[in-house]
Amino acid sequence: GAAGRGFPAAGAWLALLLLLLSPVHADQFTEEIIRLARQGDAQAQYALGLILDEGRLLDRDPEQAMAWMEKACGQDLAGACLFLGIKTEYGNGVPKDPDRAICLYGKAARQGWPMAQVLLAELLLDRGRSGDRLRAVFWFGEAADQGYPGAEERWRELRARLSGAEKKRLPALTREMKQNILSGRAERPCPRKTSP
Repeated sequence: GAAGRGFPAAGAWLALLLLLLSPVHADQFTEEIIRLARQGDAQAQYALGLILDEGRLLDRDPEQAMAWMEKACGQDLAGACLFLGIKTEYGNGVPKDPDRAICLYGKAARQGWPMAQVLLAELLLDRGRSGDRLRAVFWFGEAADQGYPGAEERWRELRARLSGAEKKRLPALTREMKQNILSGRAERPCPRKTSP
C-alpha cells in the first residue's frame, strides 16, 4: 500500500509528532532525527530536510535541507525525490533544470506516486522530445488508475490527439514501461547540470 512507499507514513508520522510535541520533547525528537539521518536512515534524512526547509524546530537552512533531501532521494525515497523534483522544476533554491526534474519525478512516479506521475507527464509534454507524448499518456493513465484528480481527463484528452502511428505504438510502450517498473531494476542517478 501507500504506506510502504515511504512518504505517506513518514509524512503523517512527522506531522503527528510535530503537532503533539511539547517544546521539551521537540529537542529530543530533533536530536533523534539528526542522529538517524547521520546514520543513513532515509526517512530521517527526509524528515531533517523538511525541518530545515521549514525552519520550525531548527533554524531554516535551505542549503542543508537540499543536501539531506539529496541523500534521501539517493536511497530512492519517493517523497524526497518528489520534493527535489518540484524544487528543481521551478528553480526554488536550486538551479532550474527540467531534465533533472523529469528524472526526479520519474523515481517517485515508478514507486506509484500519482502526483509525481502527473507532474512528470506535464513536464514531458512541455519538453516535447520524440516519444515524450506517449510517455506522458502512460503516466497520466497510471495516475488516473489511482483516481488522481484531473489525470483521467488529461489522459483522455491526450489520447484523443495521438496520431494513428502513435496509437499503434502505445500498447507496446505501455507494456515496456510496466515491465521496467515491475523489474525493479536499479534507478539511475539524476545528475545536476554542469556549467558550460
